[in-house]
Amino acid sequence: MAEIYLEQTRSREKGGTGLGLAICRSIIQNHGGAIWAGRSAVGGLEATFYLPLIKLNKS
Repeated sequence: MAEIYLEQTRSREKGGTGLGLAICRSIIQNHGGAIWAGRSAVGGLEATFYLPLIKLNKS
């Protein structure tokens, strides 16, 4: 599983709008996947998502 680290400069205290996860959710759902977020065991946010695999027909 790949780990993604969010940029520390993007926060509400520093002028962030909080739209990042909403945009991610829209993109992921439009590709048939799902995303959820919760507290990380080491602090901060942990976001998890899945995208379905598709088999490409190479004809």
